[in-house]
Amino acid sequence: MRKDVDPTFPETYADFCLQWRQVVQQRPTLHHLDHTPISRIPFISALVVAASLTGCAHTDFLGYALDQPAERIELPKELREVSGLAWWDKDHIAMVQDEQGDLFVYDISRKKMIHDKDFGKRGDHEGVASDGEQLYIVRSDGRIYRTQGVSGKDVEHWDTPLKAQNDVEGICWDPVRQRLLLACKADPGAGLDPKNQRAVYAFDPASGEMDDAPVLVLALDSIAPALARRGQRSVGFHFAPSAIAIHPGTGQVWVLSAKDPMIVVVDATARVIDATHLDPLLFPQPEGLTFDPDGSLYISSEDKGHGRLLVFQHRTAR
Repeated sequence: MRKDVDPTFPETYADFCLQWRQVVQQRPTLHHLDHTPISRIPFISALVVAASLTGCAHTDFLGYALDQPAERIELPKELREVSGLAWWDKDHIAMVQDEQGDLFVYDISRKKMIHDKDFGKRGDHEGVASDGEQLYIVRSDGRIYRTQGVSGKDVEHWDTPLKAQNDVEGICWDPVRQRLLLACKADPGAGLDPKNQRAVYAFDPASGEMDDAPVLVLALDSIAPALARRGQRSVGFHFAPSAIAIHPGTGQVWVLSAKDPMIVVVDATARVIDATHLDPLLFPQPEGLTFDPDGSLYISSEDKGHGRLLVFQHRTAR
């Protein structure tokens, strides 16, 4: 076959599913075949038959169907570059947008933004976390802001030892140890290998201090076997944490990566529980992740000039 006419047949199950979804999206009805190059028809036919046998449209990940969101919400224009999420209270999610010193609150049930508060100067604000009473916003250079709820009052901040080269993008509240977890996208610090390791540090708001050593070290070579078990690409992937959250039921740590969309789940010792690539059609640039108290999963993503929020309900794993 001519390579300039026929697409390369997918090498893995995940690649196959991605190409199948692209075919469905681009060729949703049979009359579209009238405009399809004849050389592509056998390939599309093979995808149609194989997809019906393999069930590409349904993939379970620790009880979540990450290719079947229960809701798809287009966020207001103010949140077109949403970079962080945190469950605040009943039906309300706190959000921050990259480059703005604004704190937003979105009402899930009413599908509208109900609060917009300026808490500081413009900057590279990457994540938000909640301890149930106060909100914490992290900047990529390691500065952490704390506000009294969504009012934005009594704003204070700490400058942690982390710097711009660490590129802090993820922050979440650890309710068991009463501390904040900070996930670094770039240089892991502490003498770690930036090519193979990513670091998560712990910050204590009560003392205003951060542990010198990371509390979690995620190694790419320990993530690869989990991807391989799922038949997914396990070499040459780029894992750069963009968000972090603790599952309310299991206590496991979920880490999101945006550049090469994927999720890695680890336990308190950084042992990899599971990992999966995400469909880039659903998650063009995922940068926010949080859970509600019942375990529903919320993931935000930037997409062609607007922000997108996807909701996933937990269910019994198949």
